Amino acid sequence: ELRGSYLLSGDLLATIDELRGLDAAFLRATERSGAQAVSAVLDHSFAGDVARYALTPEATALLAAAAGKPPAALNEAIQRNPDKAEGYRNRAGWFADRGLWKEAGADLAEVRAGLARYEAARTELEARALSGIEVLRARLAASKAGRRR
Repeated sequence: ELRGSYLLSGDLLATIDELRGLDAAFLRATERSGAQAVSAVLDHSFAGDVARYALTPEATALLAAAAGKPPAALNEAIQRNPDKAEGYRNRAGWFADRGLWKEAGADLAEVRAGLARYEAARTELEARALSGIEVLRARLAASKAGRRR
């Protein structure tokens, strides 16, 4: 049943959280995040089972098949603004929530490439600005020297 709940929601944390509400000892053991909480999840018969199941190729394939295509709004945001990272980041989150890691990775690669383009443009702009400032300083110095004569 818990595996089915996970497959229907695609959300492992929500599935485990539901179980926490049914088991007071498990709730106490997982109140604080960290290694002890992870250990408590993996040691719990039901939570550990669903957590291990969520990592299987079978579960990933089932989630991917159920996921279908991302909502049109996510694709349209990218089409409208292909140079903005936000659209790719949002769609990557949608893919990741459904276990579609390859697709999420491709969108995150677009975000990284966009950030690299931004950094390159910013560096070039800074270099040009500094060069322009130096030209202006030289003109100012020449102008002051011409007035002194």
